[in-house]
Amino acid sequence: MARCLIKSWAVFFIASSQSSVSLLNCSFAGKPADRYFWDGTCENGLAHIGCNADGVHMACRWCGKEPYPACPQANLVGRCFFLDTPASQYAWDERCEDPASDHTGCYADGVHMPCRWCGTAPYPACPEATSVATTVEVGLTRSTSTTVPQTSHEADTTTTTTEQAVAPTATSANPQLADTDTTTTSTTHLASSTSSAKTGGMPPFSTLRGICYGALPCLGEGCGGGGLPSEDMVQIGYKKQWGHPGRDDLGTMVQLGANAVRLYHSLGLGAQGYHGAFLDRAEEVGLHVMAGFHTRACPKFNCFSMWKAATLLGFEQGFTKYSRWHPAVGALILLNEPDFFDYNPSCQPFGSSWCHVKAALSALDGVLAAEREAGIDAGHVKLTITWSFAMRTSVDGKVTGPGVFGFQDMVAGIANPSLAHYSPESSRAELETAFQTRWIHGLNTQAPWSFVDQMVSSVYKQFLPNPWFIGEYGANGQVQAVIQHDLEAMQKRASRNADFLGAAVFQFETAYWKGGSEMNFGLFSVGVQKIAETDEVCDSKSSCRKWPVNCLSTDLPWLPGSMAKRAEAVAAAWNGSVDRHSTSFCRGSASRRLRGSSQHLYE
Repeated sequence: MARCLIKSWAVFFIASSQSSVSLLNCSFAGKPADRYFWDGTCENGLAHIGCNADGVHMACRWCGKEPYPACPQANLVGRCFFLDTPASQYAWDERCEDPASDHTGCYADGVHMPCRWCGTAPYPACPEATSVATTVEVGLTRSTSTTVPQTSHEADTTTTTTEQAVAPTATSANPQLADTDTTTTSTTHLASSTSSAKTGGMPPFSTLRGICYGALPCLGEGCGGGGLPSEDMVQIGYKKQWGHPGRDDLGTMVQLGANAVRLYHSLGLGAQGYHGAFLDRAEEVGLHVMAGFHTRACPKFNCFSMWKAATLLGFEQGFTKYSRWHPAVGALILLNEPDFFDYNPSCQPFGSSWCHVKAALSALDGVLAAEREAGIDAGHVKLTITWSFAMRTSVDGKVTGPGVFGFQDMVAGIANPSLAHYSPESSRAELETAFQTRWIHGLNTQAPWSFVDQMVSSVYKQFLPNPWFIGEYGANGQVQAVIQHDLEAMQKRASRNADFLGAAVFQFETAYWKGGSEMNFGLFSVGVQKIAETDEVCDSKSSCRKWPVNCLSTDLPWLPGSMAKRAEAVAAAWNGSVDRHSTSFCRGSASRRLRGSSQHLYE
């Protein structure tokens, strides 16, 4: 039995050894005298005073007295998270994550899909604390005489409670806060858990036909100068853009013939809220999700703590089902083009390969540590890094070539981490097993397939049996016929040879916010017709606000001739289609498009 008492907002955990508990916890050898909480901004380098309170986790932070920040206020019972105290009963019910189950009352706190209203119509009865198939966490607040479910729906216990006290929280979805004085108990928390081994019916992760997705809802370069929207497209605030009802970008990808979506900032950017709805929609339409970590330089190029914390938070935000990674998650892209870390001033000698290899090894190490700590079965999920197509030499000097230098960097780094001045937390066997069974090599390129194939395939035998893929096929400056031919050739190669998986096309929507040459890559432009609006989206870098969701178009007028037929080329190569009659696309007088970074409109 685990038992945790916290002053005023005390929460009792009554659970077996298999019970699910918070993944983001401070770890103290003794009982601290001061209050503390879990603050994800410490991991992002945005906060310093009071961070690393337990000497183990950077995000564990002192609070409540000078010189530390005030302890944030909110109500916390189990893993549900409410800004205002609810008057109704609620429960943590993992049946909410089962697509086949009734979802009435789910997503009660607006953060976690399994947080569920219960006990009164139209909501279901509160789950039994002794359930053997469902994780159940029942809470009740703000009541003077309340009924809390115990071992059955009939066996109720009347409990008199004090006014619910507030519990500090942080920017993470499931914060941990404790105070050593244990004077008042205001909430009873019941939990019983065993995990169901259900998995999704996703097709095999091979013959990859992916589309890169970072469709920020901006209509001009710099996004109008008011700050960029959050780049974490997976957060539920963007549902009206990628989901149905809404613009349904994921559905549009499937119509094109895609079977995967590549993401960039879905882990590690500090965005709040539920992320599982994106994964559920991807699973529903048959898209593998290649979830990307937010790539940034780590302190001394050691990414272990930051990547571990980001992964644990991802588990809390919906990246898991039934103690496994969500069935839609096909791969984790740990870093995107980390070879550019070598030109960070702190990388000495300047340009040294050890810097990006250390970041790569420590990021992998952090993810594996998070899986072990949370008891998550890795299952089918692959691991990768997408390297640039720059001409470089590997850290051990054995391989020179675009992209393949990074492939050899991982081979050499796994065999001898000291090449990168890194001492892994995982055992050598754990690292080697993950690399042998889960690793896929990746690179980004704008070059035609024939050139990429020649440069990589001629030397790839040494990297077998690990396969490789193209994480960004940019096709910069290529006409429709070349793009279509390249994609068809890649599909033919991937279907016949196990060493090559396929490619992800860069990218779904024109990056108006970047402007310049970045305008060359989108499959779709954005029109002036507003068809929806996001909910509030934000992260550790971007303030919270709502953004318009405008209609899509295949017109790319800034590109000459058939270079502008990018979506048509993809659909033709993948036996897909573009449904311009869909409500996602511009029509009639609203078919005017944005000309580009100038933000001028034309008919």
